[in-house]
Amino acid sequence: MGDYPKETGKEGGTLRRGWTAGKETAPGAYAKSLPVEKSGNYYIIRVINPVEYASYVEFGHRQTPGRFVPAIGKRLKSGWVNGQYFLTLSEDDLERIAPAVLQKRLDKLLREVFNG
Repeated sequence: MGDYPKETGKEGGTLRRGWTAGKETAPGAYAKSLPVEKSGNYYIIRVINPVEYASYVEFGHRQTPGRFVPAIGKRLKSGWVNGQYFLTLSEDDLERIAPAVLQKRLDKLLREVFNG
């Protein structure tokens, strides 16, 4: 996470800080601090973003065309804004790279055990 698609034109802010609960820590350190639950054969890490509008950015939202929004100084043109899928895309990336990351970690641990 923390990688915004280029077309958003954003560099981060409230929504991005929400993924680390506003803590000024490196993303890796924050990720290591998350509790891991075991349920059957699965391990679960709950990732949440408490920022009020996170789900609207993730999945998209309706809006009223023609309404003037002072914060952006423009009138809204479309009745629907597509989602950016930041979490969904990050989840897909993690699922893709997880086997290699786990294998690398396991190899390192096995080398430490068998090589002293």
